Amino acid sequence: MKQSDLTVILNFHARWSLTCNQNCELIAQLLGQNSDYRNLTFVDVNWDHYEQSVMASRLKVKRHSTLIVMKMGIEITRMVNKPYERKMPTLLDAALAA
Repeated sequence: MKQSDLTVILNFHARWSLTCNQNCELIAQLLGQNSDYRNLTFVDVNWDHYEQSVMASRLKVKRHSTLIVMKMGIEITRMVNKPYERKMPTLLDAALAA
């Protein structure tokens, strides 16, 4: 991954996953509630295509439904398999603060 001063949220998702779909719905809901979140950059990573990729290996992504906040090539925080309304804002707030 090329380093940049841009904060990016990597969303390792699978279309067939209920958890991934719940995460996407929560993100969409929060984007509607907090306009600051709309300034964040989300990168969808298709789990079915990139599960065995070098990127997934280097980031130690072991499953779909993983969200990782990255800045300057450094992981800020991650959330794995947690489609919870109370935890998603924490992840997005960490991305804003990075």
